Amino acid sequence: MKKTLVFFLLLHTLQFWGQDTIPYKFYDKDFRTTLKAENAAYFCFTEFDHSIEQNNLITYDRNGKIRKYERFSVLSRSILDGVTEELSENGKVVSQTNYRNNLKHGKLLRYWPDETLKREENYIDNKFIDGKCYDANGKEINFFPYYIRASFPGGIPKFYDFLSRNINKSLIKENGRLYIQFKIETTGAISNIKIVRGFGNEKLNSNVISVIKKSPYWIPSSIDGELVEELISIPMNFSKGSMNMSVDEILEERMNSNYKSQLIKF
Repeated sequence: MKKTLVFFLLLHTLQFWGQDTIPYKFYDKDFRTTLKAENAAYFCFTEFDHSIEQNNLITYDRNGKIRKYERFSVLSRSILDGVTEELSENGKVVSQTNYRNNLKHGKLLRYWPDETLKREENYIDNKFIDGKCYDANGKEINFFPYYIRASFPGGIPKFYDFLSRNINKSLIKENGRLYIQFKIETTGAISNIKIVRGFGNEKLNSNVISVIKKSPYWIPSSIDGELVEELISIPMNFSKGSMNMSVDEILEERMNSNYKSQLIKF
């Protein structure tokens, strides 16, 4: 399969180079960037469209089917400008988003598998103006946000309060910062807890992990009304004998198997 995929990539590269197209990015099955073509499940090519004087970024799956069109400014391949379209495996349009100068501007449309309109939102310079949602029969329903982040009951400050009350402060022997990462399951339970970056205090690291394992359930994340897993990363600042965690420093990554598969499989 790998040899077949590499040959396919090489073939497309040779075909497209004659059309102002060059290989740009490769992604693995989890849509993480990879430098090796043989590990790629998805891959992107840039193409300059002379008819509209724009750069296009086209994403293909491992079967050579187009899954996404992104249109960029002629000035930069990093500035979205125009309509970005996402396609399902069978070629149906899943979403269309209008951009201007890298900001959502105009309509954002999402569709049900039969291409019936599911969601319509209006933006001006990335500011949400209004929107409508529809059921699979085309009937308008109460509007709800497309993406809702996982949250701790009462908010992140309450989660920090929980950590501060339960972490053994006698283990804090020096100043430092610790980054910890964990997954919020669709049930709200916490799993996959790990220290992303510690500062050499293994007893403290272990204590932090054990405390987070006892955390109350979170309110899970959702994408377009469907519950999904979410990966959370938070920093924890320690001073000898105490801890200080700033809510403003929370780092959240919307990367999880369900969310990524929705981005890829639509």
